[in-house]
Amino acid sequence: MSNFNYDDKSITNFGLNNRGQKVYLRDIANRTEVKKYKNSKFIKFTTMKLNDFDTTAKDFLNVGIRAEAGNEEERIDEMENSFRKYGYLVEPHPVSVDTRGEIIGGRTRVAALKKLMEEFPEVKEIPVAMFSVSDNCLRTKINNGLIENEHVPQTQSRFADLVAAGVRLISGGELKGQKGEIEFWLHNEVNISRWYSKNTTSMASKIANSILKNSESGQSLVVVKSKTEWKKHLTKYYGFDMDEVELILIDNTSYADRLWVKILDHIGKKEFKTKGPLEVVLFTREQLSNSAKANLKTFEKRLKTLLDGTYAMMEKLHGVSYKNKRQEEMFKIKGLLPQIMKYHDINTHKLISVKDYKNIKHESE
Repeated sequence: MSNFNYDDKSITNFGLNNRGQKVYLRDIANRTEVKKYKNSKFIKFTTMKLNDFDTTAKDFLNVGIRAEAGNEEERIDEMENSFRKYGYLVEPHPVSVDTRGEIIGGRTRVAALKKLMEEFPEVKEIPVAMFSVSDNCLRTKINNGLIENEHVPQTQSRFADLVAAGVRLISGGELKGQKGEIEFWLHNEVNISRWYSKNTTSMASKIANSILKNSESGQSLVVVKSKTEWKKHLTKYYGFDMDEVELILIDNTSYADRLWVKILDHIGKKEFKTKGPLEVVLFTREQLSNSAKANLKTFEKRLKTLLDGTYAMMEKLHGVSYKNKRQEEMFKIKGLLPQIMKYHDINTHKLISVKDYKNIKHESE
């Protein structure tokens, strides 16, 4: 008999190996060790409809919890494949929600399951562990997010995760920018000994120093989502037809090269004269604002090199001179997604111009 409360319900499993089998909440309750979140009390195991989770919401992915948030798309795909084969994976712990249905832990699992709803019609609701949260402030959310990162198959929280979390709390006014305060948070709230069993004091000092360095430079955390989620965001909040707009990452010059191939392909099509230049929106997966800004400058420089090189080749082949090398005839950068929390209104539906993005002034500059 379980010591934990649960609704007397079951759901139908899916997947190639377990399709049609029943998943009983009582069985989940019997084998699950309930997680201990900050400022939270477990209520019961129950179910929630997948359609009640909005994966396109601006705050679906927590900022300042996982430094590799830009790889979310890969993690979703990996989990989707596991679900497709085995069905619901509720071990060692189901998705955790509060009494309002907001996710405490399990966002990647929810996103993966929603992608399977059309393939498996029985995927309508999932088992969840429900908690009441007494203080749902930013500090609680980030602390619980770091706790959640411990579960399998996700990667444990790392040095970069803890730095990002600390910078986010300082910028949000919920952690003082003092080394002693940061080390207290690391030891007593985050409990970094879960990840660093040796030299915990030394590691806390290193993490605190890194948090202070990034915070004092005036840096800001960046809202990071996968390309798939940003496309959904642009469709829902900006009304863009993503079949007509290219969404391009700026974090490596190889993406500028890929964009140029798309541009050349676009201008070579018959519809080019009626459609006009290729429209482009840019985004970043960098966690901190100075890296995002530097990447944009490098990306823009690479695009100019490709533009000049293309015109030079055409001049050589055709024996003509192009006085006006006009990129606006070939492509148009509509802007960048407003991702930098300290300098952009991330709740706006207005893209940031390249000029304004590059003109961000950090305190260290």
